[in-house]
Amino acid sequence: MAKPDFPTAEEVAAQFAMTSRTMQRKLASEGTSYREILMLIKKEIHTYMTLGKKYKKQDVAYFLGYSGTSALLHAVEGW
Repeated sequence: MAKPDFPTAEEVAAQFAMTSRTMQRKLASEGTSYREILMLIKKEIHTYMTLGKKYKKQDVAYFLGYSGTSALLHAVEGW
């Protein structure tokens, strides 16, 4: 399984032709942040990947960009 990289805030802002600071202000005005959105995306992907129990936790952790299963479990507890 190839390891995907989630785009940085700067890369996302560039796609919308704005600076990352402008994007931060716009997201803050809506009561969220890039980090919160990224965590929600990771949570949804985690839920999808663990539903059918096709993937090992180690594979899910790697796919989501965590250093290992313990880091993934720590993130899941925070959700």
